[in-house]
Amino acid sequence: MRMRAALMGVVLAGGLSACSSVSDVVTPVERGIASAPEASTGAPAAPMFDPRDFAITGTCPKVFIQNGAETMLLFEPGKQGDPQAIRFQATLTQTARECSLVGDKTLIKVGMAGRVLSGPKGSTGAITLPVRVAVRSGETVLYSGLHQVPVSVNAPDYAAAWSKIDEMVAIPATSADEAQIYVGFDEAGSKGAPAKKKK
Repeated sequence: MRMRAALMGVVLAGGLSACSSVSDVVTPVERGIASAPEASTGAPAAPMFDPRDFAITGTCPKVFIQNGAETMLLFEPGKQGDPQAIRFQATLTQTARECSLVGDKTLIKVGMAGRVLSGPKGSTGAITLPVRVAVRSGETVLYSGLHQVPVSVNAPDYAAAWSKIDEMVAIPATSADEAQIYVGFDEAGSKGAPAKKKK
C-alpha cells in the first residue's frame, strides 16, 4: 500500500533513464531513486520517491530499465517511422521495488512510472502501454509478466503521467542473491522476457 501511494502520487517529467536501480543491501529502506528532470512545459519537477515507502526484508534484487525499452513511439496509421507522424511518445523513467521473505519465496512488488507526451500535431486520446516485468538469474527467467497500462492524454497539457505496480512477482528465495529485475516497454507483447541488460 505504501508503494502504491508513492507511485500514484508522482507526476513525472520528460526524459530517459538507461538504468534506475536501488540498493541490494538488506536494509529497511530503499535509497537512490532519482527524480525525473523538470518538464520543458514548465511543469514542476517530480518529487523523489520517499525511501521510507519501500520496505525490504531479506535480499532484494535490483531493478533495471531495459536498454532500448525505456521509450515507445506511437505513429499515425501507415506512417510508421515518420517523425512528423508521431502521435505520442511514452517514457519509463522511474522504478521501485519492495521485497519480503515468505517461507521459501521472495515476494516482490515492482513499481514503474513514466510520462506520455503528444507528438508534433498535439494528439489527444486514450492509449495503452505494454509494460513487461521480468526477473532473471543468469540465463534463467524466474518471472515474466506483461501489463497493459491505460493512459489518457488531454488538452491543454498534452501530457500525462502513468504508473503501474506488479504485485505478483514471486521467486525462489535461494535465487534472490543472483536475480535481477528488468522492466521496459514490450511493443511485440511476446511471452519472452526482455533481453539481458547490455554491459
